[in-house]
Amino acid sequence: MIANFYSIVSYPARFYFDYLDVAVAEKINKEIEKGRMKVYEAEEVFKELEIDV
Repeated sequence: MIANFYSIVSYPARFYFDYLDVAVAEKINKEIEKGRMKVYEAEEVFKELEIDV
């Protein structure tokens, strides 16, 4: 019974979070394309934060 409840709840939850991930990624891509958001190279960020990798 618990296994059935788990699958009834987990599938919609996974679907929702996958859908939400896609929606957020699309919004970020649009912001980058419009020039409202900048993408930084990891090395640049690490150097600015003084993180040795």
